[in-house]
Amino acid sequence: MRPLFTQERVAPSAGLFLDGLLSLSDFVIGSVHEAAVRAIEDMRMIRLAAEESRAFAEAILQPRELPARLKTAAQRHIRNLDH
Repeated sequence: MRPLFTQERVAPSAGLFLDGLLSLSDFVIGSVHEAAVRAIEDMRMIRLAAEESRAFAEAILQPRELPARLKTAAQRHIRNLDH
């Protein structure tokens, strides 16, 4: 889904305001609230992306020891490829 432009997000509220069904203060409060919610969501995504990047880098730099059964299976597979 593509991100909405500011005009598309505000358009429904702006229409109500222009039609006189929404006061200016209600329109401003609603717009500020929507902007705050978007800012918080953006920060959560940035934080999550940073945490994922850190975890990925740690996994690359400090890989865990393979379980013995997996090592044995990999060695057996390599031997079978040679024959």
